[in-house]
Amino acid sequence: MLRSKRFYTAVILLILLLICVTVRALRRADLPQDRLPALSSQTTAESQRTEHETTAESRISGTASTGSVPLHSQTEPQQTDPEQPVPHADEPDLPAWKAAELRQKTDDLAASLPDFVGWIYLADSEIDYPVVQGTDNLFYLSHAPDGRAFDLGSIMLDFRNDRRFQDPASILYGHNMVSGMFGDIRSFREQESFDRHRYGWLYTPDAVYRIEFFALAVVSGLDPLYQIPEGQGDFLSRIRSQAEFDSGAEVPPDARLIALSTCTAADLTEARAVFTGMLEPYS
Repeated sequence: MLRSKRFYTAVILLILLLICVTVRALRRADLPQDRLPALSSQTTAESQRTEHETTAESRISGTASTGSVPLHSQTEPQQTDPEQPVPHADEPDLPAWKAAELRQKTDDLAASLPDFVGWIYLADSEIDYPVVQGTDNLFYLSHAPDGRAFDLGSIMLDFRNDRRFQDPASILYGHNMVSGMFGDIRSFREQESFDRHRYGWLYTPDAVYRIEFFALAVVSGLDPLYQIPEGQGDFLSRIRSQAEFDSGAEVPPDARLIALSTCTAADLTEARAVFTGMLEPYS
């Protein structure tokens, strides 16, 4: 008799439990979306991180919103004419379509950004960026060319340099990114890649320069070359004495130099990779 009572009691409890579960499920289905439980903190954080990265990518490619500043050319224009040549890093000339694209970007940004000084481009690389110059070498480490706060920063000309690139040596700074900015300079520390990337281009509001790169050096961030010397000789000697690769190109005494500087891994104090070339007026 006792066993029978226990059996019936267990059955009743089981039925009540099933009823509770069913009612709870029905109520949840009727809840409006804003009353549903929130996502887990891990999922929410992942969503925010992805959104942040997407926003950053769109801002750096100039697609965040209508009228955004074109901060970076991530891909080359689609080739519609099979006879159009694709620019290569080891060729001393640009095809007409690429030259027109760089001229257009330069003119547009010169008209809209007070700190814009030029556009730097190296074929077969991700170095395809506007160049700005601030009143110090800190602001544009964390700001976009149009002055917005931006973690990835901008390519910037040393604030002590002449903004028209008339100094004996001009230095551009850019972050060493996994993808983008001056991250490709890492690969130039291999002979084959260094040999292929011999030419670059600098478009300014007033002129066009072809850059003949001739040396890649690894120096300390405290090296005297960062003091922006009045003459070319000391800068050039320090670059060549510390060069990992040097093409041996003759550098005339009156040649203007341009150096692309970024941080790198080396057994030096705040090591920097410095990719240096000569500015050659181009028409």
